Amino acid sequence: MKTQPRREDRRTIYTKNVIKDAMLELLAEGPFEKITVASLCRKAEIVRTTFYLHYDGLTDVLKELADDAILTAGEGTGSDFENISRVAAEMRRTDDPEQLAPYMDLLPVCQRVFDDPKYKVMFKDYMVSSYILKELYRQEVGGYVETLSSAYGLSRRQAEKLFLFGITGAFEVNKSMNWEKNADWYEVQKTLLTFLAGGYEALKKMKEKKE
Repeated sequence: MKTQPRREDRRTIYTKNVIKDAMLELLAEGPFEKITVASLCRKAEIVRTTFYLHYDGLTDVLKELADDAILTAGEGTGSDFENISRVAAEMRRTDDPEQLAPYMDLLPVCQRVFDDPKYKVMFKDYMVSSYILKELYRQEVGGYVETLSSAYGLSRRQAEKLFLFGITGAFEVNKSMNWEKNADWYEVQKTLLTFLAGGYEALKKMKEKKE
C-alpha cells in the first residue's frame, strides 16, 4: 500500500520560508558560490541542526525556491502558444506598458517566471539562474511537447528542441536587458512575439499541407 506524503505543519513551513528568504537575501549580497550553510544559518538566525532537519544542502533550498517561482508564475500546459498572436497584436496597438500589463498573463510560463520581484535576484546570479532554467525546462517540457506535437504535427524531438529554443531565448533576452520591464523591453517583445506568431502560423500551414 502506497503511503501518502507527510503533510508539513505550520512550524515546518515557517522555518523553511525563513531559510528560503535568507537565501534570497544572501543572493542579493553576493554570488551563490560564496554562500555556505553557516552563513545561511546566521542570516536565518537558526542553528545548523535546524537547517539539516529540513534540507540536505544548499541546492535543495534552490530547488524549492525554483519550484516556488514557477508555481507563482502559474502552470504551463502548452496552450500558451495559442495566445502569442493575441499578445503580439495588442502590443502593435499601443506602446503603453500599463495598457499591455493585463495581456502579460497570456505569455508562456517560461517568460512569466522571470517577472516576480521576489525571485528576480535569483536570475541575476549565473549559477542559480542556470539551475532554475533547467528545472523550468524539466517541469514544463512535457505539456509543451504534447501541445506542439498535436497542433503542428511535430515529432517529440522537434517539439522538445523548439521549446528549448523558446525558453533559453526568453532567458537570454531578459538577461541582456537586466531583467527590467521598461518601454525598451516592450518594444523588443513586440518584435519577438510577432516573429514567433508568424513562425507558429507557418508551422500550422505546413501541417495542413501534409494533411
